[in-house]
Amino acid sequence: MLVIYINGHLTLFKRVMTLQELLDFLKAPLHLITVELNGKVVPSGQWKSISLKSRDRLEIITFAPGG
Repeated sequence: MLVIYINGHLTLFKRVMTLQELLDFLKAPLHLITVELNGKVVPSGQWKSISLKSRDRLEIITFAPGG
């Protein structure tokens, strides 16, 4: 079981997954987000290679145009 915090909310998953798999599952707008994992920004080119671990803390930041 995978227990992670997403934007401050405790979230449970039945299996371990990569950061990319999680973002796909969440249907995140990949071209409009930045991801921070345990306090560090993760470049999108690394999302497929990062396996999430229990107690990881993710912040998913969505950019919205406007003014």
